[in-house]
Amino acid sequence: MPDPIWLDTNTLIFALKGDAAINRQLSEYRTAGRQLLVAPKVRDEILNGNVLTEDPTVASWTKRPYPEKAALTATGMRKIGVELDLAGSKIPQPQRIDYYGIAEDVKGVNVEPSDRLVLSQVKASAQARGIANPEMITDENKKHAMSIHASRWGIRSVATAKPAPGSVPAPPRVILADYPSDKNGPVSNKFKDNEVLKKSGLLKDEEQDRKAGNGAARQAGMAAAKAITEAILDAVKKHYTSALSDARKEFDTKYPDPRALNSWKNLPRYKAVYEASLSKLTAPSKLRVAEAVMLAFTKESDIEKVKNYLDAQISKVQSAADGTVSSYSKVAQEYIDAMIAAYKDVLRGQELIGIAADVEKRGSPLKNTGDALEDTYQKAAPYLAQFPFAEYAWLDIHLAASVFQEMGERVLAFSSEIKYRYDAYAKMQKQLDDEITKISNELAKYEP
Repeated sequence: MPDPIWLDTNTLIFALKGDAAINRQLSEYRTAGRQLLVAPKVRDEILNGNVLTEDPTVASWTKRPYPEKAALTATGMRKIGVELDLAGSKIPQPQRIDYYGIAEDVKGVNVEPSDRLVLSQVKASAQARGIANPEMITDENKKHAMSIHASRWGIRSVATAKPAPGSVPAPPRVILADYPSDKNGPVSNKFKDNEVLKKSGLLKDEEQDRKAGNGAARQAGMAAAKAITEAILDAVKKHYTSALSDARKEFDTKYPDPRALNSWKNLPRYKAVYEASLSKLTAPSKLRVAEAVMLAFTKESDIEKVKNYLDAQISKVQSAADGTVSSYSKVAQEYIDAMIAAYKDVLRGQELIGIAADVEKRGSPLKNTGDALEDTYQKAAPYLAQFPFAEYAWLDIHLAASVFQEMGERVLAFSSEIKYRYDAYAKMQKQLDDEITKISNELAKYEP
C-alpha cells in the first residue's frame, strides 16, 4: 500500500478555499491510494486558530472561528478526504519532545514553535507507521520555514501545485465607501457608527493613517485584511440594532404622528364652534327677518353699526377657549390662534427631511456592500460547484452578505419611515395654510 502524505496548514487552507490546482493534486494522490493526513496541530489551527502566533493584545474570542464555520470546515476536510493522524501518540512522550527540539541549538535555524510542533508530530507518526521517508505537501515559499526546514526532521517537502493566474476567485474584502461622519442633530445623533466600523476594520481610519505616516500602505493592508469574522458581524448587528432602537424612541418622542399632537387634537373643537357661529351668521332665520325690519327703521348713518351689533348677537355661541358666550369674530380669532399654535408644532416636521437623508446615507452603503458580497458569492457558485467543499470556505461571505443586507434594509426602512412622517407633517401644514387663509377671508367678509 502506498505511503500516506501529510498536508501542512497552508495547503489545507488553500484546498478548503477551493484552489483548483491543489485539489487536483490531492485528487491524484487519493486516486493513487495515498491517504491524506494532517497532524493534530494542523487540524487545531484550522478549526480553532493558532494560539502560538496570534496577537496576544487582541481579545482571544475575536480570533476564534465561530462554531458553525468550524463545523463546516470539518465537513469540508471530510469531503476532501483529509484524515486526522493520531499515530504519533504511540511514540513515547520524551521521544516526541526530543523531536520538537530538533536543530534548536543550530545557529541560523529559526523555526516557529507551531511549525516545530507540526514537524515533530509528522516525524513521530512516520516512525510509528514505519515510514522511512515521509512526505508533506507544503506551500513552497522560501519565507515559509515549513518547506525550508522539513528536511531536518527527515521529511521531504512536496511543493503545492500552483494554479494559473485568475483560476481561483478571490474572496472579497470589505471597506465601506462614502460612509457619512457621525452627526450631533436629533435622531441622527444615535448613529455613532464610525468608531464601531473603524474598530472592525470596515471603515478607513484617516487619523490612524496620518499617525502611522503611511496611509496608502495602511489602507491597502485594510483592504487585504482577513475575511470578516463572526465577531465583526456580531458587533455590526449589535450596534445597528441598538442604534435603531434608540433613534426610533427619540423620533417618536420628538416627531410623533402629527395627528397625536395636543395642539392638533384641539382643532376639531375650535372648528365646530366656529362653524356653528358662521352658520348662525349666514343661515336664513326669523332673527334675520327681525334684523332686516330693525335696519329698515334705522337711520342711514347708523345702519353699519347696528348691523354689526345685531350680527354679533345672532352669531353668539359658547367659546371653545373659555366657555363664554362669544360672537362670531371672537370664536373665529380663537380658531385662527389655535391653528397658528398647531402650525408651530407642525413646522418641526421640516427637520425630518434632513434626518431621513442622513439615515439613508448610512443604510445605502450597508445594503450595497451586502448586495456586492452576495453578487460575488453567486458569481463564484459555478466554480464552487466543481469543488463542493470549497463552498464551506465561502459561506462566511454569504453570511456577511446577509448581515449587511439585513442591517442596510432595516436602516433604509427607518429612513423611509421618517420620510413618510415628514410627508404627513407637510400635508398637515398645507391643510393649516389653506384653512387659515379661508377663515381669515371669511372673517374679513363678515366682520369688516
